[in-house]
Amino acid sequence: MRFDGYFLLSDALNLPNLHERSSALARAALRRTFFGLYEPDTKPTMGSRMRRWLIGFALATWTYRLVLFIGIALMVYHLFFKLLGILLMAIEIGWFIVRPLAAV
Repeated sequence: MRFDGYFLLSDALNLPNLHERSSALARAALRRTFFGLYEPDTKPTMGSRMRRWLIGFALATWTYRLVLFIGIALMVYHLFFKLLGILLMAIEIGWFIVRPLAAV
């Protein structure tokens, strides 16, 4: 069980699958903003304030994960001899940063 407050926040907001919902809203907002693509709203009854909060939550989560994974990649790079460190860092960045971005 995670002890980071995710489930407490999810229960307090009465939003099951908080990460999935917020990520879907943020992806739709990014596609609409940068590419002009419009996706039908999956939750039309949700207020605009809650929608903005969920998009902000997703962006904050993505930023946190990006910083965390880059930190892990740099740690791996510095802990091993240089050739293996570069290889492991490239795998880490490819697997945890580039692959999820390609799925968007």
